[in-house]
Amino acid sequence: MNYKANVKQSALVMLIGIATVSTAWALPPTEGEIIPGVGVPGVELGDTRAQVEQSYGAQTTCGAEAVGSSCYDIGGLGSDSAGNVYVRFEGTNGGSATGQQDDVVSGFSVYNTPIVGLNWTFEGGYTIRDFELQPELIQVVFPEAEIEQPNLFFTRYTDPQAGVELTSRFDPYGLFYDVTLFLSKPDASEEPGGESVLPEIRVSDIAMSFRDNRRNRHQVMAVVSVVDEASDAVLDATVEGVWTKPGGRTVAATLVTNQYGRAIFQLLSRKDGEYKFTINRVIFNDVPLNEAESKLMQVLDVR
Repeated sequence: MNYKANVKQSALVMLIGIATVSTAWALPPTEGEIIPGVGVPGVELGDTRAQVEQSYGAQTTCGAEAVGSSCYDIGGLGSDSAGNVYVRFEGTNGGSATGQQDDVVSGFSVYNTPIVGLNWTFEGGYTIRDFELQPELIQVVFPEAEIEQPNLFFTRYTDPQAGVELTSRFDPYGLFYDVTLFLSKPDASEEPGGESVLPEIRVSDIAMSFRDNRRNRHQVMAVVSVVDEASDAVLDATVEGVWTKPGGRTVAATLVTNQYGRAIFQLLSRKDGEYKFTINRVIFNDVPLNEAESKLMQVLDVR
């Protein structure tokens, strides 16, 4: 009996050890170089879904899995992570992702955790955390980037030729900058000074509402509608947004539009006050988002 018990105990220890090693192996590397037009540490543009899973493992805890993207924690799980990376996929023919192993990587979204920060570096050794501490460094690394600043709290840096977009948000409550990186294939359809030959998509509406559930919690909803240039619903567009709760705390969220072109975001909270939903990015293959004609933010007062 003792021998069998020892064997079982040893086997259990081995299984736990294997599971621990597998979990650690499945996470993206904590260090490495971000190379625009190529990829991020461990994964490159054009890699298949099978190659991504071989390098990063199964999706971790930072978001609901969708056909068009997979989310991974970096450097730890959940609240212990230094950030998140969303790997975006498309089909082998450039169309919508199918969820199969031969889908290919079309882009990345990298979210840095304030205070902790990632150690993924750009040319010159700069990190996203460096950009948050000194936003002017973004122009040092990407001198060709176009700058858009619709308000005092938000700045967008875009370099289509490099396939790079960075958004910098200033949090007036926490008094820090929050920088998000978007990487995609360099834009070969647009020459400097020319116009894109691709069609456009736009966010036609963000409909917000709320109701109280049985546990006295607010269920806040934001229904994002995405249409094309003919105002037809766009299926399988990836919508990346951020909730801002009363008090200033933010919660990132990503969903894919359904057959009606809608992504239905939901948030549970007990706090009364102003809830804001802001769209960071909408990805649909290589079709650009017409931001000037899009509704990118909506506010709802919840009492």
